[in-house]
Amino acid sequence: GTNKNLYFNIPVSYFADLMRQYRQIYSRYIEKFIISQGRSINPETTCHWFTLVNEGFDRLLSQFINQMDSYKKQKSRQRHLINDISAAVLPLVGQIGVLPLSGQVDSNYLEFVLKAVPDQCINLEVSHLFIDMSGVLSVDGLIAEELSKLTRILSLLGISVTISGMKPELALFTIRSGIDFSRFSTAGNLKQALRNYGVKIAAI
Repeated sequence: GTNKNLYFNIPVSYFADLMRQYRQIYSRYIEKFIISQGRSINPETTCHWFTLVNEGFDRLLSQFINQMDSYKKQKSRQRHLINDISAAVLPLVGQIGVLPLSGQVDSNYLEFVLKAVPDQCINLEVSHLFIDMSGVLSVDGLIAEELSKLTRILSLLGISVTISGMKPELALFTIRSGIDFSRFSTAGNLKQALRNYGVKIAAI
């Protein structure tokens, strides 16, 4: 839940420093207790107590680091699965495929798209790919640059592209930045893009 996420967002350096402070507090209490007892406590017992404190805090720090590593690996696997699902090329009719982009598009997601989509198109024998951006929540220059890379890669593979649902702010950025999208066609939405290409699907 939320509390677990907050727990694992704690930097290791902060947690280690916290453990160091508590270790010092425990050590001072032991020292005060030993002093208060005079010579009734032998050196072996004193060493044993300090050893227990040090080992206890070392184990706690080690467990924290191990749990954090496990959590990060799990999150990485979840992110990979989400990317795999959300960056899937859907075969339509003939050699036509559709790639619906949606949600919060970040650099990791775009990197996954660049690697996965060309292979998917080859495996599905796609000759024309419709990339629909209607579901993308926000746009920036990174999307335009990575999208341009993807279209160039697909073009080298003999795959033509139509982009639909491009937001006005992204279109304006591409013009201002000089990114060339002349190699492919565009449309306001996926339904219009498919109609322009001659695909008739009532469900769209």
